[in-house]
Amino acid sequence: MAVGEDFLLDIGPKADSTIPDLMRRGLRETGDRLRTNGEAIHDTTYWSRMPHLGEDLRFTVRPDKAFYIHSPARPGATLTVEAPVPVRGGDRITLLGYDRPLNWRTTGDSLVIDVPAAARRTGEHTWVFKIVWSG
Repeated sequence: MAVGEDFLLDIGPKADSTIPDLMRRGLRETGDRLRTNGEAIHDTTYWSRMPHLGEDLRFTVRPDKAFYIHSPARPGATLTVEAPVPVRGGDRITLLGYDRPLNWRTTGDSLVIDVPAAARRTGEHTWVFKIVWSG
């Protein structure tokens, strides 16, 4: 589930009011994704300066709190964001679902985030990087 995409559940019970296994599995997977990445979806807005960058990344922002980078593709050892994201020295970057801060740097107009192997294994459908502004 990527930001900016419609999400249709299409869940309908059978005549005996049970929900088929396939539909139940989809609901559970959606719940798992929201448990991990929900903060980057709920009470956020799209980044009005650049709501998306090609097909690969999406951005949301929680005003005065955090900035989120959504990647529907599993990142490699580094994630390079070729967009002028609002990040400054002293800010902290994490990957939702991974409990350690990530190393990062800017190179020209790009943000480069180091993504350890353990962090890459935390996602399944979407990997969400969170920039926490230092103040």
